[in-house]
Amino acid sequence: MAASNIIDGHQPMPNVLWSNEAECALSAFGASTGHGVLAKPEVYVTGKTVQNFRGDGIRTTSDGRVSSVTSRSNHVGIRLGSSDSLLVASTAYNNRDCNVWVAKDAGNCQIHSVHAYGSRISVYNEGGSEFQYVGGTIADSLIGTICNDQSTFIGVTLKQNTVVDALLRGGNCQLLGCTLNVQRETVEHNEFRIPGLPEVVGKIGAYFVGGGGAIRGGSINLLDWIHPQNTKSGRASTAVFIDADDCTIETKIVDQDNIDSSVAFCLMGKRKGLNIDTQCVGFHEETDELLQMDPAATYINCDITLRCAGLYRKLSSYIPERFTGVIRIKDGGRSVEERN
Repeated sequence: MAASNIIDGHQPMPNVLWSNEAECALSAFGASTGHGVLAKPEVYVTGKTVQNFRGDGIRTTSDGRVSSVTSRSNHVGIRLGSSDSLLVASTAYNNRDCNVWVAKDAGNCQIHSVHAYGSRISVYNEGGSEFQYVGGTIADSLIGTICNDQSTFIGVTLKQNTVVDALLRGGNCQLLGCTLNVQRETVEHNEFRIPGLPEVVGKIGAYFVGGGGAIRGGSINLLDWIHPQNTKSGRASTAVFIDADDCTIETKIVDQDNIDSSVAFCLMGKRKGLNIDTQCVGFHEETDELLQMDPAATYINCDITLRCAGLYRKLSSYIPERFTGVIRIKDGGRSVEERN
């Protein structure tokens, strides 16, 4: 790349910013020192490599357009700072806090075919409504994405994120035709703690903390994989963790992580209006669980269908006393067990 296409802030930082304690202490999420230099022009940026800024690499204002860029080794790679911003065919990686940040109140922003990897949160929607992310890959971070306020991801691959692949925080967020490749939990990077955001310990594929969320199509694959420089914790992962109401899950969950105690669904707390119809492949180890529920909680008007084979436990062991609705276990379309 020609030197004229490289915009360098010349503010040296560690090779892996998001695992460096000194850098994390400066986080924009917590005790921020404020943003540094911004890469300009702000309205239209194309064909540039932006790097080494203690602040935003690229920030959009006034319906900004960004295409065919690389943003790396900044505190925030690309910040969509205004409504109707568009980011296309770009790469954002190894940025300290986020690779791509959608600002609060920046509505109707769109991202197409962007590869975002290597950060604390790879793609973070602070609260911009009706955000869309189409195609591309979100990977190699503590959290793949924290989405908010009707965010929609279409045909996106989320993989190799060490804590959560997709955290659906705000109302009515959707994953449509997405692939979640859920790695094993690691010893080194299995916690996410940033003030003001949900704390997570362990490894989860999709984590619902906002009501009305949905997964339709695609697949969630529990894999026996970690980065070669990491160590397996010995604990299994959870494909879907639901701590929200009125969620809809229609997908395929595949268990091939080569460890006991894998969980397809964990439903915690008082829940209502859950609609689940999912094909579950695997989960044949003795302590695997298709459905993990809180025995002390109340579940209201939940409709759950799990299509699978070879269960080790009877359905009755899954269902709390205060459950209303229906849970079905089906084997090849044949109803094996059903509870109202």
